[in-house]
Amino acid sequence: MVATAMLVAATALLCCAAAPPERPRALIVADEIPAMRVVADLLRADAGLEPRIVTQAEMPTDLAPYACVAAYIHGRLETRAEEALIRYAEAGGKLIVLHHSISSAKRADANPHWLRFLGVEVPPQPFEQGGYRWIEGVTMDIRALDPKHPILRRVKWEQADGGKGFRLEETEVYLNHVLGQGRLPGGEPCGNRTLLLGLTYALPDGRIVRQDTAGWTMPTGKGRVVYLMPGHTDREFRHPAYARILANAARWKP
Repeated sequence: MVATAMLVAATALLCCAAAPPERPRALIVADEIPAMRVVADLLRADAGLEPRIVTQAEMPTDLAPYACVAAYIHGRLETRAEEALIRYAEAGGKLIVLHHSISSAKRADANPHWLRFLGVEVPPQPFEQGGYRWIEGVTMDIRALDPKHPILRRVKWEQADGGKGFRLEETEVYLNHVLGQGRLPGGEPCGNRTLLLGLTYALPDGRIVRQDTAGWTMPTGKGRVVYLMPGHTDREFRHPAYARILANAARWKP
């Protein structure tokens, strides 16, 4: 009996010792799920995270247990989600904001805190007067602005607009994001923004637009926000350069 008990205890200890450590968890909040399945596979394989995809209605009340939270919201950003994502970042979380999660649908009449929190304006005036505009089905070059930053390390760059970068075909470009200083809901300023990626796009009339708004990061409260503009289709998340950038962002510990 004693020997059997000792054997059982030893086996249990051995099993515990052999069990792999639990992976840090990631949460992806999305309203377009297929592309996020590609991102989830990427985070699992290349960032060492265990991801979960949820809709805004399915979001957990407490986001603190997640090593990073990614937002991929095309349509309306619901008030509960808006407040929870901001609160998560302020409290020390890493919030990754993807693609159309910064768009005109999130202006102050719908979301009073979101764009102000991010320190981004999407001006309503006509494009020729500096107003915000989105155009889909286009070619866009992404340029590395700070290739030594941890989020941009070990990327297999191509040549794009004469420097390190990569090209996206049949994508969607957002023009005239105005980057200012972010503000927390209470009015306190966020930290300084670090520009990571720029974009180059040829307008139909041949004019070239270059803007430094395709990727950036900034501290906010005790946490961090990372914005990455690409992500129009699931194909973009499979692009080797962009997949590495996204995995780096998810794994990064500022």
